[in-house]
Amino acid sequence: MAASLFTYSSTSRRVIPAPNSPPLPIHIKATNVVFNPDIPEVHRGLGLDDFVHFLASCRLRYAISDVPSEFFPEQVCEFYYTATVNEENNAITGTIGHGRHSVFITPELLSAALRLPIFEPFSEPPTIQRCKSMFDQLGYDHSKAGTRSALILRRCMTPGWKFFTGALCKCVGHKSRSGDQLSNYEQQVVCSLLLNKRLDYGALFFDQLVQLLRANVRADHVPFPRWIALVFDKFFAADYFSHSGNPIQCPRMSVRMYQDDPLDTDIGISDRMREWIANPYTVPSLTADTDEGGAGGTSMIQIPASAFSELMSLTRDMSQRLLRIEADVQQIKEVLLLTPPASPNSDDVQKGGDTDDDADADDHADGEPNEKDTEPAADNTIIQHESPNPVPIRESSYAGHNSPATTEKLFEDSEHDEEHDEPDDECQILDMNFIDPLIPVQQESSDDLEESHPILADDIADPIIPVQGEDSDVASEESHPLSRKRKVEDTDLDHSQTDTSSTVKKPKSIVSISNLATEWNMSPDQVKQILDEANRAQLLKNIAQADESLIQHRLQAKGSFEAQMQKFLEFQSKAQSSQPPPSSSKPKTDSVLDRIDRKRFEDVFNRRMCGDKIIKVKASKPRNEKILMLLITRQGPQHSYSEVVKRDELIRYGYSEWMELLDLASKQTSAHSSELICALHLLIKKVQRLDLVPKERPQHQGQRSSVPRSRRTKFHVDGEEVLVLDFGAGVINNSLPFGVDPVQHQFISAPEHGMFYLDKNRRMCFQRTIEIPKAPTTHLVGLRQMCMSHQDLSGEFHILIAMELLNRRQELLDSPYWPVKIEAEAEYEEFLSRGVLI
Repeated sequence: MAASLFTYSSTSRRVIPAPNSPPLPIHIKATNVVFNPDIPEVHRGLGLDDFVHFLASCRLRYAISDVPSEFFPEQVCEFYYTATVNEENNAITGTIGHGRHSVFITPELLSAALRLPIFEPFSEPPTIQRCKSMFDQLGYDHSKAGTRSALILRRCMTPGWKFFTGALCKCVGHKSRSGDQLSNYEQQVVCSLLLNKRLDYGALFFDQLVQLLRANVRADHVPFPRWIALVFDKFFAADYFSHSGNPIQCPRMSVRMYQDDPLDTDIGISDRMREWIANPYTVPSLTADTDEGGAGGTSMIQIPASAFSELMSLTRDMSQRLLRIEADVQQIKEVLLLTPPASPNSDDVQKGGDTDDDADADDHADGEPNEKDTEPAADNTIIQHESPNPVPIRESSYAGHNSPATTEKLFEDSEHDEEHDEPDDECQILDMNFIDPLIPVQQESSDDLEESHPILADDIADPIIPVQGEDSDVASEESHPLSRKRKVEDTDLDHSQTDTSSTVKKPKSIVSISNLATEWNMSPDQVKQILDEANRAQLLKNIAQADESLIQHRLQAKGSFEAQMQKFLEFQSKAQSSQPPPSSSKPKTDSVLDRIDRKRFEDVFNRRMCGDKIIKVKASKPRNEKILMLLITRQGPQHSYSEVVKRDELIRYGYSEWMELLDLASKQTSAHSSELICALHLLIKKVQRLDLVPKERPQHQGQRSSVPRSRRTKFHVDGEEVLVLDFGAGVINNSLPFGVDPVQHQFISAPEHGMFYLDKNRRMCFQRTIEIPKAPTTHLVGLRQMCMSHQDLSGEFHILIAMELLNRRQELLDSPYWPVKIEAEAEYEEFLSRGVLI
C-alpha cells in the first residue's frame, strides 16, 4: 500500500455513512500530487522540457497545479464517507464539519473550481480504439504487453511518453505505480489533450467520481482529494473552514518522476512536441477537433508568422508617420510664431547659398522646411527651387473651397459614393460585428496623405502673388503668365510619382522683386510685405491641415471603433430615410429572411405531408443527441403506422398538422413536450406574422377549446411572445432572453428580470422572476445555493428565492432541506431591517 498523508478514523453521531461506504479508517494517499514544473538540474536539456512545458500550458494546467488555500483532510474524508449520488439533480451530496453542514458537488461546480475550459458545443470523448491508435504513434510496443494486449500499459511505452502519461495521470488521480495500466478514463484524458479535443473535462471527471462512489465496495482511500478540497474552498468556504482538524500540505510531484528521461528513440516525438509548443498562435476551431499533429487542415486555424510581421511593420510605419507629422507641426508653429518676417537687410537674408544638394533632397523627402530653398541674389532677385511635385496654391482655392456651393457639391458627391460603395443594412450589420480594433480605419491612403500634407518649403517660397489687372483690382491666377506656366507643369506632373530621394539638382525659376514692383506699380517693400502676408497665411493653412491630418492618423492608428460606428449609423439613417413608404397593396417584409420564409411557407395553410390524421406524438431526446426527436403515429386506411422526425423537419409540415401536434402535445406534461410546444408556437407565430394563416385559431361552432383559459401562460422565446400550456406543476420557461450574452450566475434586469444558470444537462438556462412561483422546491434550493456562492454576479436574487421558500415552510420542514427554511427566514428579517424592497 502506498504511503498515506492522513488517516480518518474518528466519527460522531451526526455523521451518517453512505450505504456502500468503506469501513473506517479512510486514507488520503500521497500518490495524488500537484504538478511541479521545476525540472531538476540533472534532467534538463534531455528533451524532458517539451513535455513539462506542454503540461504547464495545456487545457488542464489549472486542474493539475492549483491547490486550495487550506487543505483539511478530515473534512474531505468525511465527505467521502457520507457521499451519495443524487441522480435527479445530477449531484453528489454529503456532509462536513461532523455532520453540521450539508454540501454538494455538481459538474458545473467542479468545472468552475478547476478552472476548466467551457466550449459550446463540446466534442465527444475519443473511443478506446482511437486511444490505442494514438498510443501506437507514441511508441507503444505490443510485443511487451504479453497476453494482455487489450490493455495499454505505460511500461510498454518509450521513456519520454512514459514520463508524460505518468506525471499527468498522477495529477488527475492515478492510484498506482508508473508500471500499471492506464484506465479508459486516463486514456481519454491523455488523448484528448494531445488531439486538442474540445472535451467536457468537468463532466468526465464528475462521471469518474460518480463511478467510484457507486462501486459495490468503495476503496479505503479518497479519490481526487485535492479537487474536492478545491470545490469546498471556492464554494463552501464558510463551512469548510469551520473545522476541528489540522490542515496539511498537498504533496507535489516527486523528483523520482523525472528519472524517466527521454532517450534517443524519442527524438522525433520530442521534436514534434516542441513544434506544438512553439506555435502560440494555433487556435482551436469552432466546428472540428484537431487530429494528431494538426493533420486536419480545416480543424486548426494557423496564423502565419508573415501576418504578424506585416502587422508589426504597419504599426512601426504608423508610429513613424505620427512622429513626422508632430515634428512638422511643431516646426511650422515655431517658424510662424517665433521667427520675425524676413527683411532684405537682415543677416539671415544676406547669408545662405546652395551648398549641399543631397541635404536639400533629404529635407524635401522628409517634408521639413529648408532654409536653403530661398537664396538671395543680386538685384533683389529671389531664387526659388521648383518643387518635384508642385502643389500651387491658387487664389480661387481661397475663395471657393469653403463656399456654400462647393460644400453642397462635396456633400452630394460623398452621398453618391456612399450609395454605391456601402453594402446594404444587413451586410453592414454583419460587418460591424467583426470590426477588429487592431486593424486601422481605412480613412485615407498614403497617397492622399501626401496630397493633403504638401511640402512646406515650396509652399512658403511659392506664395499667392496678386497681379494688378485691367478689369479688376486683383486679377485671378489665370491672367498671370507665371501662373499659367505653373499650371502647365502641374498638369504634366499630376499623375506622376517623383522620387523625392533623388539628389539631382532641380531647375530654378527667377522672379525679380523689382520686376514685380514695376509690373504691379508698387514699391519693393510693398511687394515683400504682400509676400510675407501670403507666406503667413499659407503657414496657417498648413498648420490646420497638419493638425487635421494628425488627428485623423491618431484615429487610424487606434482603430477607432467609434468613427466606424458613427459612419454606420449615418448610413443607416440615410438608408432608412431614403426608403419609399410601404405600399398598401403589397405587405412589407422587414428583411431578407422574411422574404425567404414567405416563399418557403407560401402554401403552408393548405399543404400536408400526409393526408392521414396524426393520432399520437411522443417527444424525446436520445442520450447522446441534443436535437428533439418526435415519434409521430398516423391513422391509415387499414392500420396505424409511425414515423420518426427531427424537430427541424417540422417546417415541411402544414398548418393543419401543426395544430394536430399542438393538441396532442398539450395533453402531455413532460419537459420534451413543452419544448415541442414552444417549437410549434414559434412556427405558428412566424406564419401568422407573415399573414399566411389566420391570426387566431379557427373554432368550429359548438366546439370548445380543450385547454382551460386559466392554464395558459405567455412568455418570450427569442424575442417573440409564445403561448405555453401549463399543467400540474407547470412548465418552466427557461429559454434565454433575446439580445443578451449569457453569463453563468449573472443577474440581469433588462430585457427580462432573472438569472442565468446551468441545468443538470449542462445547458445554459435563464430563471425568470415571474417563473419562481412555478418552480419546484428542489430547483429553488439548488438555485439559491448558486446565488449565495456567486453574490458578485447574482446580486440579491437569492432574496426573491427566499421569499418563495418562506411560502413553502411546511414543505421545507417535511423535506431534507429544512435548514434552508431557517436561513431563508433569517435573510428575510435581515433585509426587512435594512429596508430593502423586494
